[in-house]
Amino acid sequence: MVGKLMKHELRALFRVILVFGAATLAVSGVAALLVWLDSDSIFGILLFLFGVMMTSTLLLVGLILSIRQFYASLFTGEGYMTFSLPVTPMQLLWAKLLSALIASLFCSVIAILSWAMLFAGLSPAIIQELAVVLGELFETIRIAIASEPLIVVEFALLVIVMVPSTTLFVYSVISVGQLFTNHRKAITFIMGIVLMYIVLPMLTNFCLVPILEAAARVSMHLPIWIYILVLTACDVGMFFLIRYIMLHRVNLIV
Repeated sequence: MVGKLMKHELRALFRVILVFGAATLAVSGVAALLVWLDSDSIFGILLFLFGVMMTSTLLLVGLILSIRQFYASLFTGEGYMTFSLPVTPMQLLWAKLLSALIASLFCSVIAILSWAMLFAGLSPAIIQELAVVLGELFETIRIAIASEPLIVVEFALLVIVMVPSTTLFVYSVISVGQLFTNHRKAITFIMGIVLMYIVLPMLTNFCLVPILEAAARVSMHLPIWIYILVLTACDVGMFFLIRYIMLHRVNLIV
C-alpha cells in the first residue's frame, strides 16, 4: 500500500519537478555555450547568472513541493478524502516522507548536472584551478579515510540520519500548527521561525556543543556517535509526533 501511495505522491511532485528541472538544464546548457563562445557576452553572462539562480532554487524545489503536498492532502479539505482511504497514518507518513526524499534527491542530481554544465562553459584556467582545489580536497579525504577507516561508516550513518531531519522538522511544525483553528498558517510560520532560528540554535550552542567538545577530548569518534544518536532520537521523536497527531488530533477546519 505504501508503494501505491508513493506512486500518487511522486506523480503529483514530478509534474512540477520535471518541468522546472528541464528548464534549468536548458538554461544552463545555453548559458554555458554562450559564455564558452564569447566570455564577454553580456547576454551570456546574465543568462549564466540566471542559470546559477535556477540551479540553486532547484535544490529546494523538491522539499517545498513535498511540504505543500503534505499540508494540502492532510490538513485541508482534501484531508477528508485522504483519511477516508483504507490506509493507516503510518503508511501515509512513510509514503510522503519517502516520496519527499526521492524528489529532493532527484532535484539534487539535476542541480549537480546543471552546475557541471555551467562550469564547463568557464575558461580553461578557471576549470584548471577548480580541478586543483578538488584534487587537494579528495586527497585530504583519502588520507583521512586511510588513517581512520571507521570514519567512513560513521559519516555514512550521519548522512542517513541527517537526510530526513529537515523534512520531518517541517512536517512536525505543520502538524502542530494545524491544531489551531484561527490563524493557523501565521502561527505555523512563526512557530517554525522561532524553533529554527532561536530554540534550536540555543539548544545546540548551550547543550549539544559542550557535550560534543567534551566527548572530542576522549575520542574523535565519540562526538560523531553522540551526534548520530541525537539526530536519530530527534528523527524518531518527530516521526511519532506526526503519527500521533494524524491518528488522534487532526483538525480539518478550513
